Amino acid sequence: MSLKERTYDEFKLGEKMVTPAITITKAHLTIFTSLVGDFNPIHIDEEYCKTTHFKTRIAPGHLTASMVDGMLDPMFRKTILALLGVSCRFRAPVKIGDTMHTEAEVVEKRPSKTYPNAGIVKFRVK
Repeated sequence: MSLKERTYDEFKLGEKMVTPAITITKAHLTIFTSLVGDFNPIHIDEEYCKTTHFKTRIAPGHLTASMVDGMLDPMFRKTILALLGVSCRFRAPVKIGDTMHTEAEVVEKRPSKTYPNAGIVKFRVK
């Protein structure tokens, strides 16, 4: 299904959406680590990384999670009221040059008790 902007009523249980892909660049790592103050050498020091089992710089997990959020943004841009929570599990390192996309499945919907024609939508995201 497409990532067009949608309202609560337009999400269907079991619906799956796939985002376009994005390739991770050195600029992503440099800007993100500088912005948040994450100066762990595994993210910023290529020479250090050569001595690790990764052999190269890896993206901070929160960068990956933030990019997932950005990839899904077109669905919510004008209709979302709030993000209620996020739980992440990182199964493999993301490296410069890796290309990723996001798959989101609607796993729960419930109407809002406060706002008419609105509700809470829960997604399983990979």
